[in-house]
Amino acid sequence: LICIDGLYDSRDIDFFNFHKDMVADNGNFCVILTTNGEVEEKDKTKVRSMSNFSVDAAKLFFMDSLEPTTKSSPEFQKKYIDIYRSCQGNPLSIKTLAHLVDDKVSCKNFQALDSFIANFVNVPCNPKIQIFNILEALFKNSSLGASSNKITWRCFVAFSSVFSREDCLRPCVSRSPIKALFCAVIRKLENDTIDDIDKTANEVIDFLVKTKIFKQID
Repeated sequence: LICIDGLYDSRDIDFFNFHKDMVADNGNFCVILTTNGEVEEKDKTKVRSMSNFSVDAAKLFFMDSLEPTTKSSPEFQKKYIDIYRSCQGNPLSIKTLAHLVDDKVSCKNFQALDSFIANFVNVPCNPKIQIFNILEALFKNSSLGASSNKITWRCFVAFSSVFSREDCLRPCVSRSPIKALFCAVIRKLENDTIDDIDKTANEVIDFLVKTKIFKQID
């Protein structure tokens, strides 16, 4: 089984379209591809359309993405259990929103969470806009403390710019170059006013791991 994610042009699927006389016919070889746009079903190509979650599926996914301590919180049960509805069933928005709720509940910053919710319900149903708003709120008044708001956001933007280039894609990035990049960003932002830049860089990385923006591979 080969998985190819995100073909820019749906017509490129023809390169992976297997005919009856090819090896795929005996069931020993399969390819799963994802793309935007319309795709015709022909020969060995089977099309499956993906759509946003239903309300029930969205709730299940949201609850599964939360930490147990968040789900057991009285404040969460009372005020935030239905917040996933504002994501309009978009899986990535729902999952990122769960990480935001986890962080704000863990540090009992309910005021910041209430403020975010009041604005988020009016955000257009556009996944890119939703994700930007959620990430912005995640880094603002986070469990790292208000003094780290700008640092965390700028470090994340730098990571996205450097390690998400098409010529730099790789399955994982070691901690060392990430830390070096973050130290450079922090030094530029703070003009060496932070006593321990190395410690701050590690705290930012640990925060991104904690909120599942980064996934640590042991």
